[in-house]
Amino acid sequence: MKRTPIFLYGLEESISSIDNRQVKVQYSLKEKSCCAFELKVDPEEKNPLDCMSYQEQLEELLGFVNHHDASLSEYSGSQGENRDFHGHKHPSL
Repeated sequence: MKRTPIFLYGLEESISSIDNRQVKVQYSLKEKSCCAFELKVDPEEKNPLDCMSYQEQLEELLGFVNHHDASLSEYSGSQGENRDFHGHKHPSL
């Protein structure tokens, strides 16, 4: 059974995902660079790995970010225009 990874936004302008194998892929938005950590053997993240071995996880992470950003823009627009968002009415402030 494939599980959906956990996605995180970091304070250091990075995005990360952790999959069910406990592999963390971290992408720096600021530096446009990527590294990975095998958390089972490196829980303190002291030995960064090249992302080439985790390309599928990196693509999922970047896809999540693109969808997330677009969805937030769409939601914000729906609130400004007082219209439903994906068939749901949300309370106004």
